[in-house]
Amino acid sequence: MLLANDAARKNLESDIPATATYIDETVSYIREHYAEDIKLDFLASKFFVSYAKFTRDFKQAVGMTVNTFITLTRVEAAKPLLAQGYSVSSVAALVGYPGTSYFIKIFKRCTGMTPLKFQQGISYGY
Repeated sequence: MLLANDAARKNLESDIPATATYIDETVSYIREHYAEDIKLDFLASKFFVSYAKFTRDFKQAVGMTVNTFITLTRVEAAKPLLAQGYSVSSVAALVGYPGTSYFIKIFKRCTGMTPLKFQQGISYGY
C-alpha cells in the first residue's frame, strides 16, 4: 500500500490500450494536483467518460481506486516534508488535508505510524 507510485507504474505498463492514455493523464494530473480538492466527477468529465466508466477503468489499470491513489500520493508527498522538519499541521495543509487530525489518521493507516513518530524516526535515524 505504501508503494503507490511503483504499483501504479507497474500496472500502467500493462496492456490496456483503450484506456491507457487517459488513465496515464489522470495519474499525471493527480501527481501534479494532489494538494488540491480533486473531484472524481471532474476527472471523469475532463476525459468525456462517465463516472462509473472512469472509476472502473482507473481501478483496472492502476490496481486501486482513484481515492486510494490520491491518498497514497498525498502520504508519499508528506514524507519528505516531515523529514525536512515541517510541522504536522503545515504538512497536512501542504498535501491537501484541511484538518490535521484527519491527516494523522490517514498517515497512520497508510504507514503504521503517526506523522510525528515518522518525523522522530527520521531524526533518530530509524
